[in-house]
Amino acid sequence: MSAVPRPVSAVLLGLLWFSVSGSCSFRVRIPPHEQVARVARFIAHQCDWASVATVSSRPPVVGQPFSNTLSVSDGPRGSGSGSPYLYLTRMEASVQDLQVNPAASLSMTLAQTDYCRQQGFDPQSPLCARLILSGSVLQRLHGYVHRSIETSIHRSVSCIDQKPEMKNEERSRFSLAAMLEPQSLFFIMNQKQNNLITTYN
Repeated sequence: MSAVPRPVSAVLLGLLWFSVSGSCSFRVRIPPHEQVARVARFIAHQCDWASVATVSSRPPVVGQPFSNTLSVSDGPRGSGSGSPYLYLTRMEASVQDLQVNPAASLSMTLAQTDYCRQQGFDPQSPLCARLILSGSVLQRLHGYVHRSIETSIHRSVSCIDQKPEMKNEERSRFSLAAMLEPQSLFFIMNQKQNNLITTYN
């Protein structure tokens, strides 16, 4: 039986390392900065919350930007899709805004993880990669007991399942599954003095 070529074994080891990593544990390497799609998916998988900006529907700030912190998930640990899902409650002010105007902007950054702190990077520094997705939030009501019916619902529910500290009665209030349908992507990362600012529409 022939041995596995060294380059192939290295790739397999890298994939295994990625699959067992935790959400904020950087035992894996960030993908090369020029591979924008991979880095964007990496950020989306590592971050379990995001800053979500909506257009306010509530006085006295009707029509003005309103930012809130919401839990997000791109799927089960180690097998994320790279697409952020939200599992919400109608009591959230942001949800009330989205029911009037679904436009939203979702921001995630590696400053939310241990990586930038361990590297000594300021959260605003381009060295600390960040991702901003803008688009429309699609919502879907469902019963909590039916969460396994659809893959998208399962992914969104996982952001609750990953929070064992939440009591059952707290979980039961989260009955609105949502996902962001991105229309543009803004990505910034700096590596070795080379700024990479990318916008996709």
